[in-house]
Amino acid sequence: MYIPSPNGPACDPSIQRQLEVFINQPEPEEVAPCPGCNQHIPVHCSPTCDRAAQALSIEPEKYPIEDKVVPLVFEIMATRLIQTCWSCEGHLDYESRLWKLPQVCFHTESQVYPKLMLIHLSRLYQAHMLTNAWHIVLTDMANTMGITYSIQPDLNRAEDIHLGALQLDLMTIAGNLHSALKQIARELLGDYCRQTGARQSQANLSQV
Repeated sequence: MYIPSPNGPACDPSIQRQLEVFINQPEPEEVAPCPGCNQHIPVHCSPTCDRAAQALSIEPEKYPIEDKVVPLVFEIMATRLIQTCWSCEGHLDYESRLWKLPQVCFHTESQVYPKLMLIHLSRLYQAHMLTNAWHIVLTDMANTMGITYSIQPDLNRAEDIHLGALQLDLMTIAGNLHSALKQIARELLGDYCRQTGARQSQANLSQV
């Protein structure tokens, strides 16, 4: 099926600005991504920090981030512009069946940023680096009137689901995620500039 390129939002000048802002966010060693960090040590600012599980949570003593999802939550928060609001490393029920999916919910003011994440998930799966396909769905897991998203396994494309494999996927997705998203943003920015440049050239020719 042929799908024509959109002539509306794809040409919105704010897209360029949103991508540029995303690319220029500080790195974790420059500014701590964890909201509860009270002792930022640049060389140790990573998901392996002893305090990461608590510092990433708004209720650190009662609900620290679960171990297997800490890296993904950290990397998402390191983008600064994508804010996590709920996470789960996944759990089995008393009969060892999958009970809760591993997932991370987030919100953001830009519709461009979830697209960066989708591209990243697609690339990992196409490169056979994930055991299962993952996608992003709309959810209602935050106290906000805006759109909330959830990164989770795509069960419609899964044949044999194992929690351990899904949790390994969590680690793979998290691997240097914020840097990977910045690179994708650079690629999209380049595409956007080429497309808008071509459209401008066509507009100039039509006026001749």
